[in-house]
Amino acid sequence: MLTGSVSQAAANLNRTQPSVSSLISALERELSVRLFERRKGRLHPVPEAHYLLAETERVLETLDNAGRNMRRYRDGTQGLLRIVAMPGGSVQFIPSLLADYVSRFPSVRPELLSRSSDSVMRVMESQKFDLGLADYDENLDHDSGLVDSKLFSYSAWVVLPNTHRLAGRARVDLEDLDGEPLATLYKEHTFTRKIERAFVDKDLHYRPVFSVQYFISLFSYVQSGLAIAMVNPLAVETFEKMNLNASGGVSFAKLESEIAFETVFLLPRHRQLSVAAKRFSEELNAALQDLSRYN
Repeated sequence: MLTGSVSQAAANLNRTQPSVSSLISALERELSVRLFERRKGRLHPVPEAHYLLAETERVLETLDNAGRNMRRYRDGTQGLLRIVAMPGGSVQFIPSLLADYVSRFPSVRPELLSRSSDSVMRVMESQKFDLGLADYDENLDHDSGLVDSKLFSYSAWVVLPNTHRLAGRARVDLEDLDGEPLATLYKEHTFTRKIERAFVDKDLHYRPVFSVQYFISLFSYVQSGLAIAMVNPLAVETFEKMNLNASGGVSFAKLESEIAFETVFLLPRHRQLSVAAKRFSEELNAALQDLSRYN
């Protein structure tokens, strides 16, 4: 059809002319449709042959596209990347990593779902997501046999209004916070429970006055001078990267205490990761390790 000649088609296919003629005859028998008229030793395509050519070209183009896409999947330059994370990691930390990743691999399509830490565990156990990030909770089963986990432990940080008596100090003891108005996460959060337990163990006055769901929300109360807060490095990183302290309203101090913020990085145990997911998991792992600079 493209060359107008059986002999030229045979040459292009590196076959003999009789073999190409035989292939055409076999195709016509299989389809029960005549594709060519034979006149004076030449083949003349009928309308059905033009239709078959158009359909075949679409099929071949689809196969070519599939081949190219499979090579991109193999190289990790294309694919779907599914991540579920607790709110603290979903606001800025993971999105900034994804933005950098997609700028280098623009055919990778990321999906980031934000859920509570206990929900992250359940979602990851379903084997439907590539990566998960959650707050470590001692009351949750992190070894269900369905996920592989890696624990990262970080120091807690105190966020202070610049007008506070402790502002400007590099380090703060828990005793310095005795009776201070606190902005905390909701009382059931593992980090809030740790803070309250630490105050009780030292016979200090634990005084929460504001309760929120997300770390980033705590900064508003601190900036207003109404409370102080204890946060994790993810919140510090988010606050700095989003330039939320442009007015200079808060200062940070490392908390000298046994209180540690723990994050667990999750991978599905029974789901093979794509090349793109493996590569991004390595970058996320490195970024979590880099947060140890706050310790």
